[in-house]
Amino acid sequence: MIELTSSNNVILPKHIVDDVFEGSLHSFICQFENVDEDKYLITIRTKYAAGVDKITRKLAEMGFSFDEASNKSGQFTVFAKEGIWWEVPWLVEKNGDVWFIADVEAPI
Repeated sequence: MIELTSSNNVILPKHIVDDVFEGSLHSFICQFENVDEDKYLITIRTKYAAGVDKITRKLAEMGFSFDEASNKSGQFTVFAKEGIWWEVPWLVEKNGDVWFIADVEAPI
């Protein structure tokens, strides 16, 4: 389980970062401020929704998919105080906590 300590959290699985980003995981994390991680997930925290837009644009520039028409991606999602902005098959959410689906502690 990854701690969601901000109003808006952009969440990515580490294996997708490894597949898309040309560089190390550490190098990817250094591209952003306010990053947390667990064994499977990375979250980039931001206080405001405008920060989510900035992060989303940066991820798209880095090669991550983002469909501007539907405002969604299968490679990352956003979890805010209102809940998940769009569902992704690799994330489990329960009572405001999130897990990668393969995490043995995930409540599935």
